[in-house]
Amino acid sequence: MMVPILWITLVARTWIECAKRTRSNPVHKKKPVDPAIIRSIIDRHGAISSLGFAGFFRFNELANIQPKHLTFCDGFVKIFVPRSKTDVYREGNYVYIAKLENKYCPVAILRRYIETANLDLSSHLPLFRPLTKNKSGYTLRNGKLSYTRCREIFKTTLKDLGYDPKEYGLHSLRSGGASAVISI
Repeated sequence: MMVPILWITLVARTWIECAKRTRSNPVHKKKPVDPAIIRSIIDRHGAISSLGFAGFFRFNELANIQPKHLTFCDGFVKIFVPRSKTDVYREGNYVYIAKLENKYCPVAILRRYIETANLDLSSHLPLFRPLTKNKSGYTLRNGKLSYTRCREIFKTTLKDLGYDPKEYGLHSLRSGGASAVISI
């Protein structure tokens, strides 16, 4: 008597899983950002795009970086990443980004961003924060930049540059950086 009930339950589960798979939308992978596109993006929105591309960062990793996590050295910047999807023991890890001798150098762009935003390198606030417009210009708010707003800015920039924003996502910075290194 128990066997038919167990069998019916297994068959029902199998049918449900089959229905989920056949009714689901296919996965449309986003294209990686190539070096030509990243140069165009950096010309408009330098720091976060440059850092995401050069450090192969996911958005959550970028959003959790604080100025105190940065150490500028002679030929590179050392960035402590406190949390990562692949950090099983939650100890954090370091990412090193080399200094380049051109206008697209991620280290120089990061330095300019810190100077322009007047950030304190010992701050516990997020490195990338939303802006608030006031009478004298713009000021950084205390919260971190949301994924939605960052994606919106990224896609608007791509559209303004003549690229199809549907083909790219924020993860395209990470995959594009990795693809560019592999192709060198």
